[in-house]
Amino acid sequence: DLNNDGKAEELLPEFDRENVPAAWFELKDHKWVKHTVSHQSYGHGIGAGDLNGDGRTDILTPRGWLEAPADINSSAEWTFHANDWGAKPILPAGTRQDASVVPVNNGRISMSQLHLIDINGDGRKDIVAGMAHDYGFAWYEQNADRSWTQHIIDASWSQAHEVVPVDLNGDGQIDFLAGKRYFAHNGSDPGERDPVGIYWYEWRKLPGTQLNPRNGGVEWIRHIVDYGGRMGAGVQTVAVDIDGDGDLDIISAGKSGLFLAENLTKSSKQPLP
Repeated sequence: DLNNDGKAEELLPEFDRENVPAAWFELKDHKWVKHTVSHQSYGHGIGAGDLNGDGRTDILTPRGWLEAPADINSSAEWTFHANDWGAKPILPAGTRQDASVVPVNNGRISMSQLHLIDINGDGRKDIVAGMAHDYGFAWYEQNADRSWTQHIIDASWSQAHEVVPVDLNGDGQIDFLAGKRYFAHNGSDPGERDPVGIYWYEWRKLPGTQLNPRNGGVEWIRHIVDYGGRMGAGVQTVAVDIDGDGDLDIISAGKSGLFLAENLTKSSKQPLP
């Protein structure tokens, strides 16, 4: 909701051509109205949220953020603040993360959606995002000096093209649904021929005795929805109670097909695995 009218708008990234303007689209009188916020775009990945605490919804990109103006309907461009969020290429699990990296996608970081949320409870907004065309799924901690630190959540699979924030287990805290996209670039991405899978992740703050710079004071628990089959997280994944039984099911579409993962929590009366 970029203009705070209570209705969702469309915000689309331009992943290849920087000279394409960044814009959001509002549905008015059954027609889509385009609002340009910048004369150029800033890479593969997009997000929205109030980053600076002024009550307005800013736009997040892999290369920085666009600050929403006081008058959202103004024709003036939004102010761009360059920031790479501390993002670095993530190597597959079992590989030293300081090893040499072979650049992919012209050396640019390609992200999924960028989700703004305070992960470690320090009152500052952090970012959760996947590497859309490389290995890794991570959160980016906003430090007290406004610098950012990357913390790897999972480096065991690649092409985290879709990351969905949703409370899957009903505990009142947002979880993250994510998975490997199947053949995103037709075989040219790292790990593209690895087994496909889809997972959900919950997280908890660690006690002070377990804090260290590598984990940012947070533990992540991975739960497997499906692995080694055909279901992954392609270009559209949603969590919705499709059968009306009181729990959230998962629908995911991609190059391998359209899939439904039925949540049996309510019918089996067992906790979500």
